[in-house]
Formats: sequence, structure tokens, C-alpha cells
Amino acid sequence: MKNLIEIENVSKHYGTKKVLEGIDLVVPRGQIVALLGENGAGKTTLINLINHLAQPSAGKITVELAQARIGVMLQSNITLDRVTVREALNLARSYYQKSLPYVELLRLADLAAQEAVLTQKLSGGQKRRLTFALAMAGDPELIFLDEPTTGMDAERREAFWQEITRLQARGKTFFITSHYLEELENIATRLILLTQHQIGFDGTLSELRAQNVATEIHFNFDGDLSALTELASVKKTGNFYTLTTNDTNALVTQLVPYFAHGLTNLTIQQNSLDNLFKNLVENQDVKPTVLK
Repeated sequence: MKNLIEIENVSKHYGTKKVLEGIDLVVPRGQIVALLGENGAGKTTLINLINHLAQPSAGKITVELAQARIGVMLQSNITLDRVTVREALNLARSYYQKSLPYVELLRLADLAAQEAVLTQKLSGGQKRRLTFALAMAGDPELIFLDEPTTGMDAERREAFWQEITRLQARGKTFFITSHYLEELENIATRLILLTQHQIGFDGTLSELRAQNVATEIHFNFDGDLSALTELASVKKTGNFYTLTTNDTNALVTQLVPYFAHGLTNLTIQQNSLDNLFKNLVENQDVKPTVLK
């Protein structure tokens, strides 16, 4: 099979409740797919369908891999009473004919100093890293990560995403759900946004930005900027302004004279993934966009 995952016209209903409708999706090897959507959008349902934890109401799902070649990092941490980190990792390894070496799993967990610590005594971030290592025990080719960095500090989060990039370079494929959209901006090679039980967008971040070209301009200014309302929406908090515009060049040109009157701390920011996602959800009546 050319693609790792092929989903054809899949729908999922629970009685009269519609969760997913008409989902078409193909996933080649080696992608990092960010699966986004509001709570209740169907993200977990779609992951369950791909992992055969639920059956579609209609349509067909084909996954090339055997279940042993799929790893799942759940949102809830895996902890075992009276079991150390070393014992948990070796127990997970024992379930597979082909497993990653213990030292590699310990490195993935970044818990070398906690080998003999009981899993229930780990911090929240340490438990997340252990849960990730357990998902990787069978050296899977397809890995699902559900809120993987919850509880990690900034340094650990950065190291985690560097590891995901390294694994992708080895041909691993990832499906990631996360509320930390700013992290996914730099890691995901593909965005899939679920809205109204369907795929509202499927493409790259640059493609999404191309369709939502608004730019935010921030600065401090004590004065009236009502003359700029034709070029931008204006939000003011104290003397801090946020201007959102679809014509950045024209707006910046209009702002230049204000520098002589006290405008300071100007920054220009492309629309973040968080804002792009909010805009898409707020305009759910717009026809879904799928970029091939």
C-alpha cells in the first residue's frame, strides 16, 4: 500500500449524535500530522477509529501496519503501583518480539537519574516522558501523541520536540493532538483541522496563512488612531495597541508619521496558528478547504 493510512468517506454516529461525517484522508509515511479541533470535534473518535478501538458507522479505514507497529501515548499517564521506572520500561519491552533497547528507552524518557524511583513518585513532567517511552517500547512506525508535553517545563518541551523531529527523520509518522498550538507551529508538517464533524482544513501552516493573511501589529502610543480604522481593526488596552490588517505594507506606511509623536515598541507578527484556528472555527459556515 502506497500510504500508511487511507480513510475513505468515513462517518461515525452514536445513535442520533453525529461525531464525524464524510472523512477522506490519506497519510504517507514520515509526516508529523497535527490533528486540531475544539473539544468534541471528533479528534479522539478519529484516533480510536484508526486504531480499531471503534468501528465506523460508514466508510472504510485501511492501516498498513500491524498493531504491534503502532504506539499510542495517551493523555493520561501510565503509572504502576510499586513498580520502578526500570521495571516499567523492561515490562513494556517484554511485550514485543522486536523492542527498543532498554538504554534507548531510558534516554527517550530522560530518566537516567530516576531508574530506581517508583513510577507513582515521579513528577507530572517525568510521568509524561515515561509514558512516551512506554509508547515507543516496540519501536513503532506510527505514533499517536495525545497532549504529550502537559506538565513539562519549557526546556523539556523543547527537548521533546527535537526528539520527535529526529524520529521523523528516521521515517516515523506522528499524529499529535495538543492545546499548545504554538508548539505545533514549528513541528507539524501537516495540519488537519476538524470543524462541524468534517475536515475543515488539510494542508501546511504556510498554506493556511496564505488563506488568512491578516497580520497583527503591536505598539505603544498615547493618542488617537481612529484614522487607521479603514485599514485595520484596532484594539486598545491602556496605551498598548493591537492592529489587525490584511494590508500590512499600507498600514505601516500610514504609521510612519506617528513615530514622531511617540509611537514606540512596534512589532509585526504573522497570524499565529492559535489565531488561525480560532478564525477558522468562528467561520464554520465557510466551505471546508482541503489542499492537496
